[in-house]
Amino acid sequence: MKLLAIGDITGQNGVDHLKERLWSYRKSEGIELVIANAENAGFISGPSPATAEEILLAGVDVLTGGNHIFQNYDLWSYLDGSDRIVRPINYPAEAPGKGFTYADLCGYRVLVISALGRSYMQPELDCPFRAIDRLLASEQGRFDFAVLDFHAEATAEKKALGYYLDGRVDVIWGTHTHVQTAD
Repeated sequence: MKLLAIGDITGQNGVDHLKERLWSYRKSEGIELVIANAENAGFISGPSPATAEEILLAGVDVLTGGNHIFQNYDLWSYLDGSDRIVRPINYPAEAPGKGFTYADLCGYRVLVISALGRSYMQPELDCPFRAIDRLLASEQGRFDFAVLDFHAEATAEKKALGYYLDGRVDVIWGTHTHVQTAD
């Protein structure tokens, strides 16, 4: 099984790059599931519904978000109506969309989670550690694998969450980092 995680698609250039290359790359590498962070696809704002559809048609199976996901107001109703794009799990329950979805990977049910860090990030949200704990407890027995896009600034926070979720989440990757790894 091969899963490809793509971080921070930025602007139309990033979208066009995927449109030109992703399907052939998936085929050449035998990739069965692609998850990409699309929160900057609208260039430092969440993607429009049309841009989200472009990315999905380009070969991405699930889109994740981050701290800019709600800056494009047109996306709000799209988030409520799609199982292929998720906002961070630690936004309030009243926020549009949801923080997880399910995807198929070779017949296995994959729980795809998006979460937002709190160190040096705005807005300040619920603790991602607790939000993911609640989700894993509520979805227990409903998935074969769990994967997480942790959209956070500090690499130390990403590392801490990785240690915390060791053995409970199968794949974790970090997006958004704008600092050197020596933070």
